[in-house]
Amino acid sequence: MQNEFNRQQSPYGVTCLILGIISIPLAIFLNIFSIPLPILSIIFGYLARKQNDNLGLAGIILGIIAIVIIIVFWMFVIMSYLFVSHMISSY
Repeated sequence: MQNEFNRQQSPYGVTCLILGIISIPLAIFLNIFSIPLPILSIIFGYLARKQNDNLGLAGIILGIIAIVIIIVFWMFVIMSYLFVSHMISSY
C-alpha cells in the first residue's frame, strides 16, 4: 500500500494551482485582462485530475471563483452604466 504523502504531484496540478492563486487577485484588479488565467487553470486542473492529482481540484475551484468574480464585476459595471444613462436621459 502506497502512502499518499509520498506520492509525487504532477506538473499539471502545480501549474493549475499557481494559475488559480494568481488569477484571483488579477480578477479583482485587472479584471478583463485576466480571463486567460482562470481558463488555463481549469484546463490544467482537468488534466491533473486525469492523473489523480488532488491539486487539480483546487485549481479548478480557484479558476471558477476567478471567472465568477469577473462576471459579477462586469454585471455591476453594465448595470451601473444603464442606471446612469437612464438617469441622464430622464432629465
